[in-house]
Amino acid sequence: VEAVEMDPEDELLQECACRLLHDLLCFDSANQIRAEKADAIAFVVCAMVTHAGSEGLQHQACRVIHVLTSKHPRNKIRAGREGAVEAVVAALRGHTKIQVVQLHACAALRALTSGVAARNQRRAMKAHAFEAVIAAMRAHEGLWELQGEACRALRNMTQERRPDKN
Repeated sequence: VEAVEMDPEDELLQECACRLLHDLLCFDSANQIRAEKADAIAFVVCAMVTHAGSEGLQHQACRVIHVLTSKHPRNKIRAGREGAVEAVVAALRGHTKIQVVQLHACAALRALTSGVAARNQRRAMKAHAFEAVIAAMRAHEGLWELQGEACRALRNMTQERRPDKN
């Protein structure tokens, strides 16, 4: 994370860093703690905002956010504070024809709005995530994996939750 923070304008470097970070997180659970300490969430959100037009970077960044927040309540809350919900919704809205971006953005929204993340639900609704997910479902009717992730994201966004403790 430190190495790529030195050149945030290098789109390809940022995309490759997100891809590598995703792989590191998937294959070693200890890397979740390392990523948290390295402020990986802030890096990924910054990369998404800086390179909003890059479908490759948005795809890889959504994958990272999904993995970082799927089973880690503290990361969900932190990601929400860092702007991950809004960045993922922007990816959904900005890359409507790109199936992999739509799929992984829906998966990231599902993870961000599950469990303890009541504030992230509110952030998602304020960012019009519900409408963006519905649009993804309509645009990619034949992609069943996306349909499943989208349905789970919609469920999480609309389930009643107790307020966050943090």
